[in-house]
Amino acid sequence: MSKAAKLRLLVVVGLVAVLEVCCRVGIIDPRVVIPPSEMVVALYELIVTGKILPDLVKTLSAVAIAFV
Repeated sequence: MSKAAKLRLLVVVGLVAVLEVCCRVGIIDPRVVIPPSEMVVALYELIVTGKILPDLVKTLSAVAIAFV
């Protein structure tokens, strides 16, 4: 991994960490943005239960139609 790639990864991880802290301490209202850790848990649950597939198909179909 190049030095530039490591720096980009560090910046992204840092920004996600700052967002997590801001959500947890109340700087960002949880009704506006949920903490990234809760997003990951919710995404995992959607994938495992299969509930994401119908919504994903619907969204990708709409995007495909928009390009046609």
